[in-house]
Formats: sequence, C-alpha cells, structure tokens
Amino acid sequence: KDPEPTAFVGHVKGNPRTCTCGCVPRLKKASSLALRMRKAVESSLGLTCSAGIGISKIASKLAAGANKPNKQTSMLPSYFCEYLAPLPVSRIPGCGSVRVAIT
Repeated sequence: KDPEPTAFVGHVKGNPRTCTCGCVPRLKKASSLALRMRKAVESSLGLTCSAGIGISKIASKLAAGANKPNKQTSMLPSYFCEYLAPLPVSRIPGCGSVRVAIT
C-alpha cells in the first residue's frame, strides 16, 4: 500500500487550511494518482496530458483547463465559486449554446 500523500502535486486553487469539509486528504490522494497516470501515459504512449482534480466532474474539468499543457491542477471546494463567478456561461461544461441563449 502506498503511503498517504502529504502534499498536493501541481497547482492548487484554494487554500487547503480553510477547507472544512474533510476533502483535502482525498484530493491529495487523487492528485498523486493523477500524476502517476500522467507519467504512465507519457512513458507508454509518448503523449503528455493535463489533469484536473476536484470534488465534482465540473470542478475537475475546469481545473484541468487551468494550467495546460502537461500540468495538473487541484481545485478545492472553497475556491470553486470564486473561480466560476467571472467565467462566461459558455465556459461551464454542460452549458451549451441553447442554455447560453436562454441566459
């Protein structure tokens, strides 16, 4: 069994010390796993990739695009609203042109 990661890998959006929901240890583990996966893809296929780590699919997808190419970003829940607020609706995954036209 791998030891518990003690730090995030890559970029972190938000302050881990202010997050009170208990997600930080799980996100650190996911961050470490994402690095291992990215290294495996590069060594076996010769391709680089980015990764996003978050508590939801949307947070992860937005985090993955934050520091491209070949980097990874973890987005803490305490930062999600702050990150989302200035974005145009069209940048939010799942909000296509029909939903944008309604707003």
